Amino acid sequence: EVALAGSAADLENEFYSQLLGQRIRRDTLESDLIYRCPNEPFLTVEQLLDVCGMTPDLFYGFDPEARESERLERRNRAAIGRSQRERRARRARREPLPMSEIVTVNGSG
Repeated sequence: EVALAGSAADLENEFYSQLLGQRIRRDTLESDLIYRCPNEPFLTVEQLLDVCGMTPDLFYGFDPEARESERLERRNRAAIGRSQRERRARRARREPLPMSEIVTVNGSG
């Protein structure tokens, strides 16, 4: 394997590896980088958690475990026709939605 040559993908991987604290030298190999960008379409929304800077708090909300139990509770409420109440309550509190409830993965076919 060769040391980093400076292609766009190598520079991107190098940049994010440095953000995560890795020291990059002239002889650093691509395989030695701690972060590698796949540069391909996402298949699931959860893959956003692999993006540099995306934290579970940002993706799920403030507490991932609590958010998951709230999601199950909302799903149960929706099944019995009570989902509007939670939506109105959230609007009244002006709570921001977590990323997991905002973004979607757009298929190619």
